[in-house]
Amino acid sequence: MYEVIKLKTDYMTVTDVTDKVKAIVKKSGVKNGICVIFNAHTTAAVGIATKEEAAQRDFQADLDRIFPLRANYNHVETPFDAAGHVKCVVVGVDVTPIIKDGELDLGDDQAILFYEFDGPRPRELHVKCYGK
Repeated sequence: MYEVIKLKTDYMTVTDVTDKVKAIVKKSGVKNGICVIFNAHTTAAVGIATKEEAAQRDFQADLDRIFPLRANYNHVETPFDAAGHVKCVVVGVDVTPIIKDGELDLGDDQAILFYEFDGPRPRELHVKCYGK
């Protein structure tokens, strides 16, 4: 099964898409397998991290500290855009959680998060479930 999650992001935000992905897994009927979640954008990322919002803000702040917005990138549409490209490569464009007994096999405090490093923009996450 393949579906697309459509998002409308705000500037530099984190969006929890766990429930949307769980609904797709349930609809797929896959009992045991994997779920690939792919982000087809170069200034955004997807990851599995804590549900805790304060920790999510800390992560964004640390990324901003490590990869600051600056005007001397080689590629400069905007400083946000240029830094977003770097953050995308570091965080990643896909995650592949396991499906076990028809459910995502995530830890108690884990969530599937979409990281917007630019925005606001319309975004898409591609979700494909494989298994039996």
